[in-house]
Amino acid sequence: MTEIFSLQKELSDYSIDKITKAESTAMDIINHTSYNGVSFGNSGVIAILTAVTNEVAANILLSWRDLLPKLITKYHDGYRAEDLDKGSIHMVKLFYPKFWLDATGYFNSKINTGPDVIMFQPSMNTNDNSLLIFTAIISSIISLFGGFYIAKKFYYNNRFYTAIV
Repeated sequence: MTEIFSLQKELSDYSIDKITKAESTAMDIINHTSYNGVSFGNSGVIAILTAVTNEVAANILLSWRDLLPKLITKYHDGYRAEDLDKGSIHMVKLFYPKFWLDATGYFNSKINTGPDVIMFQPSMNTNDNSLLIFTAIISSIISLFGGFYIAKKFYYNNRFYTAIV
């Protein structure tokens, strides 16, 4: 996940740069030198360090918060989306490499079974409703053919003629 490593490096560099500058300014104040011609004293040092700490913390928080939706968009459902900035997105299937699966015993493991194990696809119990389903299917077939028989008998025999007496 290069996104995480690159953001971590970017934030680290940003934090070190900001903190180094703030510490330099604080040391100038502590050594009784003025900063831009203004003498701050200890309260100035506290204010500068607090402001930089708050700024760096806010930047880090917002950066990590903004990364989450990007990661969810790029990595989901066992795929990695590529070319997100183009008209057509290319999905790459992700899985562990075979050497890792061998090393962890993935192919040697048995499937957990038992009444206390939750399976992802439960097996269907056919004993409970099989008679009801069978009866419903047979009734539907009988009704269908019975309806055709009755309709044919009355339609073809009568043909909607009335007898002239």
